[in-house]
Amino acid sequence: MKVLLPDGTDFQDFLDEMEERSKKKNLRNFINNYFSGYVGSRVFYIITHPWEILLELKRQIKYAWQRVIDGYDERVSWSVDFYLAEMIPKWINDLKSKEQGCPSGMFDELPYDENGKYSDEDEKFAHNKWNDILDQIIIGFENYPPMSEFEHDSKEYNESILKFENGFDLFREWFSALWW
Repeated sequence: MKVLLPDGTDFQDFLDEMEERSKKKNLRNFINNYFSGYVGSRVFYIITHPWEILLELKRQIKYAWQRVIDGYDERVSWSVDFYLAEMIPKWINDLKSKEQGCPSGMFDELPYDENGKYSDEDEKFAHNKWNDILDQIIIGFENYPPMSEFEHDSKEYNESILKFENGFDLFREWFSALWW
């Protein structure tokens, strides 16, 4: 199926022309290719439009101020789901690394010893069980952003959504236990 642009040209022809332009040896392509590792792929544009640096600096100052005042910047609300899917694994990893303990629910099926305490083995078992739950939550939320890259009903999408749903269910179940 042909896709036509508003001026009547074929979209594929337009893409081919852009590809040819990018292969030409000229100053713009040289600068973009040579310096791309330092500031990204739009180096020539930045050189020829220096006010863009000032505009970006202004945006970054605004975002920093918003983070100081509100604890987050407006970019979070553009995609709350992706922000949380990025941050929750970091927060859970931090919680896990502190090793401050585990919820009492991890001990539900374990017996007390004669002194009314749990054995060292039982405590280790409960901590390992808690760490496994935290790992599943982390894996689940880490699988959320890649789901947007897969086609629906593909094998990768189905695997990612199962991992996410499992992690999210555990997150919901153990939400009140996510503290140090």
